[in-house]
Amino acid sequence: MKQIDQDKNQSINYSEFVLATFNKLKLIENSRLEQAFRIFNKDGSGSISIDKIKGIFGCNDSGCQR
Repeated sequence: MKQIDQDKNQSINYSEFVLATFNKLKLIENSRLEQAFRIFNKDGSGSISIDKIKGIFGCNDSGCQR
C-alpha cells in the first residue's frame, strides 16, 4: 500500500488506484511480450531475424500463406 499511496495520507484515492492498476496491467503486458519473444528467440541470441519472422507467419520468398 505504501507504494500506491503516493500522497501518504493512509488511503488510496481514485488517481492512485488508476495508476496502480495501469502499472499492474503494464507489467502483465510486458511479461506476456517477453514470453512471446522468448518463444520466437529459440537460439537465445536476443534478436529475431527477418527470416524467422517470415517463417512464423508462413511467409517465404514467393509470399505469405493464408
